[in-house]
Amino acid sequence: MIKVIIIDDEPYCIKGLQNDLGLFCPDVQITDSCLTAKEGILAIKRNNPDLIFLDVQMPWMNGFEMLEIISREIIFKIILITANEPEIIKSLKIAAVDYLVKPVDRDQLARLVADFRHTYEKGIHNQNVEILLKNLREKPVLQKIAIPSLGGFNFVPMDEILYCKENDPYTDMVLINNKTIIFYKPSPEIATLLPGELFEFIFPSLLINIAHIRRVEKKHESFIVMENGDEINIPVSQMEGLLHRLGV
Repeated sequence: MIKVIIIDDEPYCIKGLQNDLGLFCPDVQITDSCLTAKEGILAIKRNNPDLIFLDVQMPWMNGFEMLEIISREIIFKIILITANEPEIIKSLKIAAVDYLVKPVDRDQLARLVADFRHTYEKGIHNQNVEILLKNLREKPVLQKIAIPSLGGFNFVPMDEILYCKENDPYTDMVLINNKTIIFYKPSPEIATLLPGELFEFIFPSLLINIAHIRRVEKKHESFIVMENGDEINIPVSQMEGLLHRLGV
């Protein structure tokens, strides 16, 4: 059985989640339900759970603050629960932390629990949550983005990305060390996760980090040279806007 703790300040949300887990996840054993983060911390120590469902928005101590307190002890899976708050959801997506949006979708709930069954290893530190907490303390340009890989995730600093080039059905993410990481998302979706102050669309399929442009050529041909030496052709119609962003 999967030992589960639910932490949410709204009793009706706890009740709804209990009912859904009972109906769609019969191998789940709910060992405790808590209305505050403080109660949740004590319940985790008592029950040694495999999985916790944690509400982000709670009074007195929110879910993120609770995770900071127990960060060194997170060797269980966490599924965060949030209202439809775009900035919170963006932070969770950047760190690839599993989450549910209220009201909880039953199919999504069942899928996340099924994924947990197949991938969870007891006692392994939750790196994605660690990255989430670090990102919340940093400016967007200094955050790391989680890129899924065969072995788990690559955690890439935003400011080390040179450019992202869509190569349907995936996107090549080129880094300053010339390493290329494959990201199985289209570039417009990736753009929603990257800081707008650093990144500029050249084409719908090409996103560049303007901080890593080494040289701009606009006399005979229109192109830019990135820090790794890669040349990228720029349409004349795009060049003026790019120069404006560069302050040239």
